[in-house]
Amino acid sequence: MSKSIAVPEDLHNKAAELAAKDHVSVEEFVSSVLANRLASREYIESRARLFNREDFERA
Repeated sequence: MSKSIAVPEDLHNKAAELAAKDHVSVEEFVSSVLANRLASREYIESRARLFNREDFERA
């Protein structure tokens, strides 16, 4: 499935520049960056769920 989104021209230009350095298309570059960002957020949220305020205060 493919979706289109609007991004500011300067952001697109920077993505295109970095994609060219990586020898990938802008679409591949943006998909990779987005996937990494989502994975990072999910990881941080999963770690935060392990946090226990009482244990922290005792330490």
